[in-house]
Amino acid sequence: MLPSIFLSSRYYYEDYRTLGVGAPPPGYRWVRYGPDLLLVRTRTRKVVDVIYGAFY
Repeated sequence: MLPSIFLSSRYYYEDYRTLGVGAPPPGYRWVRYGPDLLLVRTRTRKVVDVIYGAFY
């Protein structure tokens, strides 16, 4: 579960194409969390996928 503070536009990662990942499905968001990129279901805050070290 991702803390709700990270489910805001400040942490949403919209430029996912530059990393070679697909668009998130409806109801999900890519979220930058430190050096990692998380795919999060926004309704439940559940992390369903992680790309470790995406920003290094």
